[in-house]
Amino acid sequence: MIQRTQGFNSIVVLLLIKLTVLSMVLASTHAPAPTPTPKVETKATEAAKSSSKDEIPDQTFDRYINNERYMLQQYECLMGNKPCDHVGRKLKAAVPLVVRGLGCPKCSPREEEQMKRIVSHVQRSYPDKWQKLIRKYGQ
Repeated sequence: MIQRTQGFNSIVVLLLIKLTVLSMVLASTHAPAPTPTPKVETKATEAAKSSSKDEIPDQTFDRYINNERYMLQQYECLMGNKPCDHVGRKLKAAVPLVVRGLGCPKCSPREEEQMKRIVSHVQRSYPDKWQKLIRKYGQ
């Protein structure tokens, strides 16, 4: 039973990682920056640094992962507590694919590193919400 639970938790962790990365990719292309920050680089130079069109530049990634309002908005959508924006609707649509193990076949090493950071951040900063997501999507 313990081994099954650990395997199950691993699947849920991968699901949440992929959903969060997808959310940030969609948000970075369809929504304004959540908090005003000085732009050090232009969008063109940030885009040139990405090895794939779906990668999120580190500066943009940091803005989203550290924006509590953004993170909680996506959480409330995934839990069905509040209406979803276009990002949340796409996340909800992706959940069944990720649970079935269809994963992220196009993830780059950079995206894999960002996924690890997301899981660590959510577990550390939102442990109660992390457990609720596991309960909801782990069944």
